[in-house]
Amino acid sequence: MSGWAAWLAERSQLRTSRGTERFDPVLRVCRPGARTSDPLDLASNDYLGLARDERVVTAAKKALDRYGASATASRLVTGTLPVHRDLEAALCGLTGQPSALAFSTGYAANLGVLTALSGRGAEILLDAHAHASLHDAARMSRVPYATFAHNDATALEAELAARPDRRVLVAVESIYSVLGDAAPLRELLEVCHRHGALLVVDEAHGLGVAGHGRGLVHELDLVGAPDLLVTVTLSKALGSQGGAVLGPTAVRDHLVNTARSFIFDTGLAPAAAAAACAAADVVAGDPGLAGAVRANAGTIAAVCGIDPAAGAVQSLPMPSTDSAVAAALDLRSQGILVGCFRPPSVPDGVSRLRVTARADLSGEDLFEAARLVARAAAAHGGASGRPATVEGPRAGDAPSPVRGLTSVAAVEGVQGPVPATPLRAVPRATMTESRLPSVLVVTGTDTDVGKTVVTAAVVATALAAGLGVTAYKPTQTGVGPGEPGDMAEVERLTGVQGAEGTRLRAPMAPRPAARLEGAALPTLDDHVRRIADLAKGHDLVVVEGAGGLLVELDDDGATLADLAAALPDCGVLVVARSALGTLNHTMLTREALSHRGIRHLGVVLGSWPADPDVIETTNREHLAALPEGLLGAVPTGAPGLDAAAFREAAPGWLPALAQRLGTP
Repeated sequence: MSGWAAWLAERSQLRTSRGTERFDPVLRVCRPGARTSDPLDLASNDYLGLARDERVVTAAKKALDRYGASATASRLVTGTLPVHRDLEAALCGLTGQPSALAFSTGYAANLGVLTALSGRGAEILLDAHAHASLHDAARMSRVPYATFAHNDATALEAELAARPDRRVLVAVESIYSVLGDAAPLRELLEVCHRHGALLVVDEAHGLGVAGHGRGLVHELDLVGAPDLLVTVTLSKALGSQGGAVLGPTAVRDHLVNTARSFIFDTGLAPAAAAAACAAADVVAGDPGLAGAVRANAGTIAAVCGIDPAAGAVQSLPMPSTDSAVAAALDLRSQGILVGCFRPPSVPDGVSRLRVTARADLSGEDLFEAARLVARAAAAHGGASGRPATVEGPRAGDAPSPVRGLTSVAAVEGVQGPVPATPLRAVPRATMTESRLPSVLVVTGTDTDVGKTVVTAAVVATALAAGLGVTAYKPTQTGVGPGEPGDMAEVERLTGVQGAEGTRLRAPMAPRPAARLEGAALPTLDDHVRRIADLAKGHDLVVVEGAGGLLVELDDDGATLADLAAALPDCGVLVVARSALGTLNHTMLTREALSHRGIRHLGVVLGSWPADPDVIETTNREHLAALPEGLLGAVPTGAPGLDAAAFREAAPGWLPALAQRLGTP
């Protein structure tokens, strides 16, 4: 087997073991003359039932006869046809925007607007739950980008305030399909106005549903607001294919000249453009369609025992990926198609059944289908009640009565052991910037920066707050069998017994140390499962890494950053030196966290001298001014204290952490 074939086989096996393998089966035959497909479709994005509407289909056929199957060229060559102008005018008429530019997909529209409007001197901020197309666009823009807490205008304000001299694009969705919540667009736009930022609103799930079908921006009377752009897809409520950017004429002109996903792409197929144009006219002329889809969405939510989402998609949380897939297959066997949200396509790691309302479904059919969905979800362990809207860059899902993942035990109490990866498969605690997550990962800007004593100080501070806390070291290196390791030091200083994933004799990074000894390392999933087990009985699990954030932990090359990203309710604390060079190392670690969308809790100085010099004092002041702030500093002599003195002093070393834990 060639190297590439072996790699592909390995990736396939990994997806299978994690329960994330996907397929593209033919599920809808769409027989000629049939208005609807068989089985009943509650999975597609045809929110208003316009994909088979006679007016829309007739428009597509006429365009096919007139223009042929393709635009045949880029829009800047000979690919712009009258039907494209008609479509753009219809979209402006529907949304109230002054101009529009059609792209071949909604993905291409998001890619085009973010890359063309960024460039030198710009940065991009994304809502933590923004669609993958916006994240890909931010990456491809080749400018710095970060996420801010989901639907949190205060968090956005803080991010913008930290970038006073930058040209910032802020990208959000109007309605989010996974959690079903609507963005606070007024508040977000006000924040952007105060800081001179541009707000890009993706109305993929709002167009055709909110604002009598004209979108949430229109409903909130924000059309024409300065520094606001809208992107739409034509493949959901409009029942066609394609995308568009809407806003001032000057922006359209700029995109025509600079958006590579427009310039170097064949124009939208004429039939798709004509279908979307006709659909836009239908929506504009019949506000009742939007009312019908919302009413049907309310019926689904009521029958399934969840709060209605703001859009057409209603989602039922499931305890695991396996249970969600099993419920979806069960419904398919009963003639009902539903979608299945599951990692890595969800922002919070929680699998769900995705049930889409459509305006053209009859009340009786819808009610019976919703009853079957509710039964299937319950049969496979789904719980009633919509998860609460969540906060923070690594969003959680359902509120937990304590900081620990007691919901893991709750799920297992109903259905027995949860298969696959428990921590990824259960609802997580509500997370705000003032509240710590249930798993706290301690990493360093380098080796020997004081991670172990900081881990012990975090444990002691949690104990002072009355929390049940434990510690975990995925890989202990440089220690032989029977010798005391870092977890032994944590136990000596705090009285709390920690756990190790594995240990290796060689004092080096885990992967080369394991290779040297011929040992196999635990997998990333092994660590996630062990942390899940620890979380069942504790409010807080403190995970101490080996070395820095990008040190490899397993034989597949997964890093501590990958582990943090795989843990649902997780934040990272960075331990830094106080001496010369620490600012660069700290900023590199912050950037790595930001680009992975991992919540950064703040910085702790791991060994603060009794008599700091001017460099150390200046470094501390600089770190304290970062948006995440300085959580505290552990004095150089801390490891020499006995356990009682250490536990008493630790909350005073980490005052910002103690405050967030609720330490008296």
